[in-house]
Amino acid sequence: MMTQRNIRAIVVDDQEKLAEVMTKRLKRRGIDVLMVTSGEDCLQTLSSHPDTDVVVLDITMPGRNGLETLAAIRSNFPLVQTILHTGNPTPENGIQGQELGAFYFLPKPAHMDELVDLLHSAKDRKERKAEQLSKLP
Repeated sequence: MMTQRNIRAIVVDDQEKLAEVMTKRLKRRGIDVLMVTSGEDCLQTLSSHPDTDVVVLDITMPGRNGLETLAAIRSNFPLVQTILHTGNPTPENGIQGQELGAFYFLPKPAHMDELVDLLHSAKDRKERKAEQLSKLP
């Protein structure tokens, strides 16, 4: 079931120009999106925007890489869905991302229509998980 509420997303990529282009394209498609350039900034942004639905997360970044950031997101913001995004897809990254709870593994460059569809699916998954948790005793 596709929801009409805005999707709230964060794009995380240390390649600032790429992140800016992706952010602009998503905004044009009606996504409420913020852009940051590091894993640390992502976690700080999530702290101040706890209603975020999805993080589009680059894997290869200096400092806290995408997989380390994903692990922190899962621990601290368990409902937030994460789409790993990388120009260097490896089977190891895919497996590790899956084990850490990534929603999807998307090679760069992302096709915008595919990414928007994934964002909708990820938001739907977040809402289903929230609903399941609300029914727990």
